[in-house]
Amino acid sequence: MGQSVETEAPTVAEAVERALDVLGATEEEVDVRVLSEADPARVRVTRRGYQGDGEEVAERGPRGKPERHAHEQVVLSTEQIQAQAEATREFLDGLLDHMDFAADVEVNVSTDGVVAELVGDEMGLLIGRYGATLLAIQDLTRLAVKTKTGDWPQVRVDIEGYGERRREQLEQRALELAERVKETGTAEDMPPMPPSERRIVHEVLSSVEGVVTESEGEGADRHLVIFPA
Repeated sequence: MGQSVETEAPTVAEAVERALDVLGATEEEVDVRVLSEADPARVRVTRRGYQGDGEEVAERGPRGKPERHAHEQVVLSTEQIQAQAEATREFLDGLLDHMDFAADVEVNVSTDGVVAELVGDEMGLLIGRYGATLLAIQDLTRLAVKTKTGDWPQVRVDIEGYGERRREQLEQRALELAERVKETGTAEDMPPMPPSERRIVHEVLSSVEGVVTESEGEGADRHLVIFPA
């Protein structure tokens, strides 16, 4: 199943990386069209063989709304994941040193990938407003790991459990809104959020009967809408 997504970031390279993250694809599996090189840069990344629009669309119902969100995870070997763990630690240690920020990097490896936890004092500075700084650190880490290992990174960066708590909050709110949509038959908008967070909502609601999800809006106003099926 193919997919297409438009993303934006300060640079073209970062926008492409974010799109690949949403699609769960490698550079070899997609075609890239640069829509704007200005700040923010904007790109459209399409999985080869795809004929439609929308980053979350795999199958469409009669209303043209996505029936479910498709995500294809690249399977890496134990050796590849371990190499990514080492590259992750190396990059984050160097980044924290460069920032003159006292924090420890704890890297955990599983069959699902790599989770790097940053632990220290005053970590709110690295989380940023609504997790924006943390997201930027994660994007940079994934880019560095991909450059180092050559494989698409299965790496997540968290700070004292913030990312996991944020994910749980998003999932809970999405499920609550989905129930309201099923009861009222009226679509519900979620607030604007980055592609990685929209992807979380798409995934958790993909198994909920009676609702479908779609992203709408442009740039900073890009948000997710929950529709009755």
